[in-house]
Amino acid sequence: MFKLAYIALFLSATVGCRTPKDSVDTGLVSTDADMDGFADFEDCDDNDATINPDAEEVCDEVDNNCDDQIDEGVQTTFYTDADSDGYGDDEALTIDACEAPEGMVDVAGDCDDSDIDFNPDAVEDDCTDPLDYNCDGSVGYADDDGDGFAACEECDDSDVNVNPGADEYCDGIDNDCDTEVDEDDSVDASTWYFDDDGDTYGDPNNTYESCYIIAGWVEDNTDCDDSDLNIHPGADEYCDRLDNDCDTEVDEDDSVDARTWYSDVDGDSYGDSSSTYESCYISLGWVADDTDCDDGNVNVNPGADEYCDGIDNDCDTDIDEDGAVDAVTWYADVDGDTYGDPTNTYESCSISSGWVASDTDCDDGNVNINPGADEYCDGIDNDCDTDVDEDESVDTVTWYADVDGDTYGDPTN
Repeated sequence: MFKLAYIALFLSATVGCRTPKDSVDTGLVSTDADMDGFADFEDCDDNDATINPDAEEVCDEVDNNCDDQIDEGVQTTFYTDADSDGYGDDEALTIDACEAPEGMVDVAGDCDDSDIDFNPDAVEDDCTDPLDYNCDGSVGYADDDGDGFAACEECDDSDVNVNPGADEYCDGIDNDCDTEVDEDDSVDASTWYFDDDGDTYGDPNNTYESCYIIAGWVEDNTDCDDSDLNIHPGADEYCDRLDNDCDTEVDEDDSVDARTWYSDVDGDSYGDSSSTYESCYISLGWVADDTDCDDGNVNVNPGADEYCDGIDNDCDTDIDEDGAVDAVTWYADVDGDTYGDPTNTYESCSISSGWVASDTDCDDGNVNINPGADEYCDGIDNDCDTDVDEDESVDTVTWYADVDGDTYGDPTN
């Protein structure tokens, strides 16, 4: 409002002063009515000797020096004083005027114009108060580490992490300024677990909190039986109905002493070596034996009899071997007469060259001696009937009775 008034006055004064100057070339005679040494065409108010181009501008809302400006360089800057403490806000609204407008003062420097307690004349005497009441940029309060606590109320003003409101840590420092160091409730205090059996694995139900460990306690909490040195997460699992490795399972299939069991599909108590599972305990349909060579045939297994059937009945990798239950006895036929020597035999499912099924040859070194040969009068049992030179021999002689002893026989007798 004040500035608008000044602008209106300034325009009015300017218009009034310019009229004589614009008349220089009109041919009219100039005058100096106020006798100030300036003609009316140069003087912006020829009726007032205090107003002329050489006059000193004063703060009176008049263009004293006829330079078309009003109160230039002589007005006072006034500052808004919202809290009425006599000091204005440098950053708020300012007005240049000859007299102080209402609510404004000519002294700046108020750092909080909303609070009367803040101004250059305020007193600062509390070392714990961080506010700059006297607006001089410094306070009696010292907080060198910027942690929000005055130096006079904390134990280390050089460390932002050390003050009464800080968390205590396991670092050898009194972080919370309570005169105790690394107490058990420190933020990073560890939970320790009692290790009664000395296996380095602790009991999860027996704990204490501390920055430091003590003998008999460990950091691990995974022991499921702290009374047994051999039971802990690093132990081997055994088939003993105990959870040796603390994995909540007992006697699992990967136990150190788990057995390998073999499938016995045909139920002959012999298992298939290619079908297995590991376990502490046997299941129905499985056996400890792995020697069955055909688990689909109950008659084929290591305990079965071998037969001449083209199958490895007894699983010894041999088929139809000489010891087969129904193997045939074959006899040597050295002389090739198709009759074998009963004293020279072998058992087999199949015949070999030089052997025959007959065992009736009484001389296997003579092709002419065998059960099918003719008997001759030669002192030999040619037909192997245990008789020698019997009467039906091929070459027998007919003899006639010589009763009278004359060497001639009776043709009828």
